[in-house]
Amino acid sequence: MNQKKKLSDYFIDKKLPIHQKNKKLLLMNGEDIVWILGDRLDHRYRITPNTTSVLKMKWEVYE
Repeated sequence: MNQKKKLSDYFIDKKLPIHQKNKKLLLMNGEDIVWILGDRLDHRYRITPNTTSVLKMKWEVYE
């Protein structure tokens, strides 16, 4: 999908209950949502053959 979608609409489409929506973490670049952690990456931030630099991040969950 190459169109923007509101986060609330995305969660409705995924049929996520409110308690799961509140636990989702977002990686942001200014006002842009880059990644819904563990779920979906914005297509504008994907690695392509034209990519010139990459930020490597490590995500760890401690309980």
